[in-house]
Amino acid sequence: MPEDRSDLARATTHDSRRIEQEIRGLAGVLSCRVVVNKEGEILEIHVVSSSERHPKQIIRDIETVLLASLGIRVDHKKISVAQIPTHRHGDGKPTAPLASAGVPRIRFIALHNTWTPEGGEVEVVLESGGFQGTGRASFAASTGPLRAVVEAALLAVGRFVREGAFQYGAVQGGSLGGHDAVFVQVEHFLSGRSVPLLGSALVLRERSLSALLATLDAVNRTLGRLEPMEGVEWVAGPEPGPS
Repeated sequence: MPEDRSDLARATTHDSRRIEQEIRGLAGVLSCRVVVNKEGEILEIHVVSSSERHPKQIIRDIETVLLASLGIRVDHKKISVAQIPTHRHGDGKPTAPLASAGVPRIRFIALHNTWTPEGGEVEVVLESGGFQGTGRASFAASTGPLRAVVEAALLAVGRFVREGAFQYGAVQGGSLGGHDAVFVQVEHFLSGRSVPLLGSALVLRERSLSALLATLDAVNRTLGRLEPMEGVEWVAGPEPGPS
């Protein structure tokens, strides 16, 4: 029985170039790269776009044009969109991004824990300056998700920051004034030196959420002094559920 190309989302090297050409013709798309494996299956689609259209619209357009023009059905979770903020003159023409006074404060959007018998995966979605960034990290059942939450949050934070890097230091539960709390230590590497950052959050719901909020408490203190990224990657995926 012949293979159903639309369901398998397979492409030859020649097809991958055709796919990139089709995607580049979509409104708002500035550049595109398609990654396939040796069997020709689409693994990743990376797109850079302007900020004139929401990433979800661009991803839906990609799914539609590939299915309608090439008969290829691609999982939307394989598509990532990095947006470059654009501003306009009075005549409506795009200009270069405006200068920024640092990275806007990062806020929590969603936290999703997926459990398996061996452990699981954490997905963190953050927002800064109107753009979203996603980070993912795995954990073992024996250790639990708290460290993975911090690591995923720092990966998402890294999508907003051009300078330096944030790395996991430690996470620990404790008590403060008779209330359960989570404390997080993050290492910020910048200009050849490491600066420890501390954050904390009371446990009002889930410890995983408190670990995420404590991470943001640590990093948000430094953002006003850092240069933001010109664009932020937006990765498609299922709508995050409760932690």
